[in-house]
Amino acid sequence: MHLTKHHYCHWAAERLPNRRFGAKVGSVHWDTTERLFEVTADGREFAARNVVLGGGTEPYRRTAFTAPADHPRV
Repeated sequence: MHLTKHHYCHWAAERLPNRRFGAKVGSVHWDTTERLFEVTADGREFAARNVVLGGGTEPYRRTAFTAPADHPRV
């Protein structure tokens, strides 16, 4: 990753109060009724309007993270 982009990402992340780095994600499900993601990470449960996953500097999407069929924005 370009150093300037790295610095920007670090700067932006520091300003997000609900961020979680290094969390082991157990599951992510889209709740069609509540229109929220249900996330289990590090043994805790969260509800979120948006989920961002980052796994390094090279783009790669694991098969497990394909878009849910009923989610409108993925």
